[in-house]
Amino acid sequence: MTVVSITSGNDPEKMVSMSLERLGGLEQFVSGNSALIKPNLGPWIPQIIPKYVNQWATTNPIIVGALIKELQRIGIKDIAVADGAFLDLDATAQLDESGMRTVVEAAGGRVIDLDQGNHVRVKVADTLALEIAEPVLKTDNLINVPVMKTHVQTKLTLGIKNLKGVVSKASKRVMHRGDLERSLALLCQALKPKLTLVDGLLGMEGLGPAVFGKPTVPGLLVAGCDPVAVDAVSATIMGHDPSTIDHIVIAHQLGLGEIDVKNITIHGLSLQEAIHPFKPAQVGVHHIVQELGLEGIRYFGADGAATSECTGCIDTLLNALIALKSDVEGLKRPLDIVIGSRDLPANIGENRLLYGRCQAKNKNEGTWLSECPPSIRDTYSAVAKMTLSRTEYMFALIKRLFKGTKVNPLPHWDQYKDITFP
Repeated sequence: MTVVSITSGNDPEKMVSMSLERLGGLEQFVSGNSALIKPNLGPWIPQIIPKYVNQWATTNPIIVGALIKELQRIGIKDIAVADGAFLDLDATAQLDESGMRTVVEAAGGRVIDLDQGNHVRVKVADTLALEIAEPVLKTDNLINVPVMKTHVQTKLTLGIKNLKGVVSKASKRVMHRGDLERSLALLCQALKPKLTLVDGLLGMEGLGPAVFGKPTVPGLLVAGCDPVAVDAVSATIMGHDPSTIDHIVIAHQLGLGEIDVKNITIHGLSLQEAIHPFKPAQVGVHHIVQELGLEGIRYFGADGAATSECTGCIDTLLNALIALKSDVEGLKRPLDIVIGSRDLPANIGENRLLYGRCQAKNKNEGTWLSECPPSIRDTYSAVAKMTLSRTEYMFALIKRLFKGTKVNPLPHWDQYKDITFP
């Protein structure tokens, strides 16, 4: 029998305890001496993104602290909380800025920046090997604690998608250059988390999973030992049919769990009572670029997750565009940006920025930024040079020199700054 618990309330610690009780108790599926909790760290860049935005994208530290106490109660002594960062970000800074380290260490756990340690090459399929952080492979119990969010590439990001944070930065690129959805399912098969607990206290809808999504407040925790069932129930709560989310479907086909909610026993809140529709993500990162509102910029990436552009390139490009929007009133020349391992589109314009190493095959067809990913500084300079007059370009560089990494907040953020849980 596949069991998933759904818990509502206004006290996260009590909600964690109740979620586990409804599964029969933590000791039913956790054993040994060690546990590693994998949260979801949002992009903590306070110079660019107000801190309150990140609470919609990051696992609530109170949930993690409560899990540590529950693990200690049943005799687990070695408890780590660990994650890696977006390709160009620093997981140590994210763990600190989010308040995760403070809560974890106060509860008696330790934090690990998975980007700083050893990785082991694991063959997850005949044609795919991934470098997985050694602490994740060595722990007796992997506990996955994602946030309930939409995603412009994979439609949703829940438990299965959250596991990508445990692979090396090089392997993150590999996953995006191939079939991301299948890679995610294969990674889940290799790791076999003992528990998935979805943080639905605050969630993100629309253009998630980072700064362009909007907050929503389901006020729920969804928990279970079957990673496919937990994601399927969470997707249904969010108003999405799990059979339309490719990585959940592939994980089910691999035999990793139950996808049909009719075959899942729900403990706690009923599925119907828990329904909290999320505004879906418009698939394709070009929607995020349009949301930014820089008239004249066209973005050509992948639609969906197959051979998609990676989060490192997306992140550096968006940060540079946000900074440019903060510095100039408008662009003088239109610009087409091509990103990821795709061919040039038939309708591409003459002013072309070919972004990242994946565009090496087109490097003679425009201005190519060859790094993986390109830096924010190089991106800012290239885009400004290609879209502004010479005088405006020089003034923009001087302005940015004095501003450093500071930008004007995007106007849609302020209206949500008071949204918290409970």
